[in-house]
Amino acid sequence: MLTVQNLSFSYSKKPFIENMDFHVDTGEIFGFLGPSGAGKTIFLTTYNMMDAAELCDRVAFIVNGSIKALDSPHNLIMRKGAAKIKYTYYDGYERTGECLLSVTSEDSIFTNLVKENRIVSVHSSEPTLNDIFMEVTGRTLQ
Repeated sequence: MLTVQNLSFSYSKKPFIENMDFHVDTGEIFGFLGPSGAGKTIFLTTYNMMDAAELCDRVAFIVNGSIKALDSPHNLIMRKGAAKIKYTYYDGYERTGECLLSVTSEDSIFTNLVKENRIVSVHSSEPTLNDIFMEVTGRTLQ
């Protein structure tokens, strides 16, 4: 295991990274994600959120030299609770509906269509790691 405490770094008198703490477990793939100039250049980094979501056990979102979020990509995404389902049904012509996964039982159209076996397709979706990064940091990676 690697433990880092009170990491500070500066190119000049102004701190670039200040008092950063984190640990990396043995065998863990840990990713630092942040826009250019965020303070991650001294570590192994990626700009590709899809790579990070697939390859990293945990990621740290770094902006202005500090960690804004740190967790597994899955936990960061699921914590936002924005998972949705889109459903398609036939009612003379093909129609679609959408609702949050957490309230499907409250969607009367959806529940009636299920009872009547009229659902043509159901697809779930959740925010991407990039969506979460933008929400947490207010910035994009580029």
